[in-house]
Amino acid sequence: MNTVFNGLDTSDRIRGIIASRGKTQVELGKLLGLTPETISARMKYNKWEVEELKKIATEYGIETSDLI
Repeated sequence: MNTVFNGLDTSDRIRGIIASRGKTQVELGKLLGLTPETISARMKYNKWEVEELKKIATEYGIETSDLI
């Protein structure tokens, strides 16, 4: 993945990816079947399930490892 994401945690990487695609956290929540509150908590505490990361990677055409 682009070096612009080096040094960022998973939540920051996800924020960057969805922003670069013109998407919102609400849309991310719909993709994952999670409420906006849950997405907000995931972002805040940087706590993601492996299956969630796989779905995000597949949706945005990246490798799961790019998010970690």
